This record gives sequence, structure tokens and C-alpha cells, in this order.
Amino acid sequence: MNHQDAKTPRKHYFIGCLFPYMTKLERDRLAVDGNPTVIERKPHIKTWRLGVLVVKGFLYGGLFLNLTQAAHAETVSIAVASNALDAIKFISLDFQKEYGHTTRISSGSTGKLYAQIYNGAPFDVFLAANAREPQRLEEQGLIVKGSRFTYALGQLSLCKQAALKSNSLVGILSEPALKRLAIANPKTAPYGVAAQQVLESLGVWPALKPKLISGENIGQALQYFVSGNTQAAFLARSQIMVKPIAAECFAVEQKYYQPIRQQAVVLKRANDAVAVKLFIDYLKSQKVKTVLSKRFGYGVE
Repeated sequence: MNHQDAKTPRKHYFIGCLFPYMTKLERDRLAVDGNPTVIERKPHIKTWRLGVLVVKGFLYGGLFLNLTQAAHAETVSIAVASNALDAIKFISLDFQKEYGHTTRISSGSTGKLYAQIYNGAPFDVFLAANAREPQRLEEQGLIVKGSRFTYALGQLSLCKQAALKSNSLVGILSEPALKRLAIANPKTAPYGVAAQQVLESLGVWPALKPKLISGENIGQALQYFVSGNTQAAFLARSQIMVKPIAAECFAVEQKYYQPIRQQAVVLKRANDAVAVKLFIDYLKSQKVKTVLSKRFGYGVE
């Protein structure tokens, strides 16, 4: 290399996306022959200044991307059965972090949510605690064709206060100390239907019917129990996994009640909503199935 070559300024190619974020002084100092994509390492241009510009580029660029995502974010309106409320809240937070879309969640008994949807409530997704109501909506032409699927299999538990000494299903239900038994209302709540099926299978429905305290949904049945108003309660396993209670709980064998197939549907108003499709795909993912099974105690298909 000759002396002249040694004096030739070394040119460094600079990331073009940083240039719009520079001040005019920074541009003038870094530009070589008016070319904004090339910089010259001059004695008065310190290395730290380039580092600052790189950081500025990432910060401004990241801010631009965040603002762009926010501008295109959508809200998924979800109607969810009470037993699955905590699970869907948890899943929705992860969904929002991953995709940038938000959710608006309303919960209640499956029967009441169905009535609201039938009467025009503005929901995008319905997550029921059974298959009957989603199937009815399908038959009535109120859902996106082919959108009905089972997202979880509900599990029933019987919980008892310390006053009851027996540790078996039949023993608990036949104890004289059992004065009140909480269940969800069988007319509106699938877990209430399952509880009634258990009592009928055991042949104790007529005897225990006067002792029943029916909650509007499975969440209210839990409140009756934890407040001490009942000595026992049929609850969803998901409830006692999320919020452990000071009571003994036993899984009810599946042979005593029909499977609780909790189904989801997309309502017609959300047919073309990108965020809704993403949410449904996310709900079907193996990641969510693992969460529902391991963290919330549901069965999955």
C-alpha cells in the first residue's frame, strides 16, 4: 500500500434507517461527499457517538413498530362460562403479549350468555361450559360455519367442610351433618346438570333436593361454600386448582355424569376479524392445551 492509499479515508457503510433520526449536525459530521449512506471515521467523530446513533435508531425504530402495531390492534370480545373465567383471563394475557391484540371478557352461566347472544349481544367468541348451547347457535345460523369445537373437558369435584367426617362420595352425601349442598343451577349451568346427574346416579336426588342451594353459576356455588353457608359443594376442578380453598375436595368419577364437553364458537359478526381468527388458532394450540391441563385441571382432546 503506498503513502497516498494510507491517507485515503476509510469509509464505513452506515445503516440507512438511522439517518432519519439524526440531527442536522450529526448528518453533516457523518456524511461523506453528501452521501448519507456512507460515513468517514474522522478524528473528531468519536466511536461513542456512533454507538449513540445506533441506540437511537433501535429506540426510534422500535417505537415506530410499537405504534404501528397499536394502530392495527383489535379487541376480541369473549363471552365465557364462569368455570373457565380464570383460565381465559390467563390465556388472554399471553395472547395479547404474543399478538398485540386485546380481549374484552364477560362471564356468566352458559344459559344466560346464550340468551344474551341470541338477543344480539355483541360478542365475537362464545366459550361455553357445554356443547348444547353452541350447537343450538349453530342450528340457528348465528355462528361462523365450521367454527364449533371442543376447547376443554370439564371435571367435577365434591368439596366438604371439616364438619363432615366421611371421605367417600356416598358417605359425604349421606351424612346427617350435611344440611346444605351447593350446586350450580341445572337450568342454566352445565356443571349444575352434571351435579344433578351424579345425585340421580347415586339415587339420592329426591332426598337431597330440599337441601340444595343453587347458584346462578358455578362461581356463585363456590361462594356459597367458602362463605360457610353450605357444608359441601359440587364445583369445577378448575376452580379449586386456581384458588385453593380450606376444604377437602374429591374428584367425582366420570361414570356418574356425562362428559362436560366445553365448546367454543365464533359468532357471525366476527367472520372477517383477523384478531378473532388468531385467538381461536391460539386457543387450539398445544401450548394452550398444556396450560388448560396442567394449570387449570381440564381434560383436553
